[in-house]
Amino acid sequence: MNCMNKNHGCAHICRETPKGGIACECRPGFELTKNQRDCKLTCNYGNGGCQHTCDDTDQGPKCGCHVKFVLHSDGKTCIDRCVKNEKSGLVKKLAISVQRQATMLSVGL
Repeated sequence: MNCMNKNHGCAHICRETPKGGIACECRPGFELTKNQRDCKLTCNYGNGGCQHTCDDTDQGPKCGCHVKFVLHSDGKTCIDRCVKNEKSGLVKKLAISVQRQATMLSVGL
């Protein structure tokens, strides 16, 4: 078998070995799985797609968040715990921020 054969089985990169076989490799940020053909995403490249923390598991990266944040339903983004608990969420926090800025401008700060 050689890499020109589309059925070589490598998920990402196929390299031909000196003995006429093939060896699979993965693109940056991925590692070869136990079957030596498939590639799985790791935390080593782009933090595994995680916004805060990333832990490598057998299933791939598992994202986590810093204190005062919770993981969004997308499994990658972290949300301020206070915002998540508010009924109107980010809109309410943004409105308060805009009000503070307007007050500061009117007072001349």
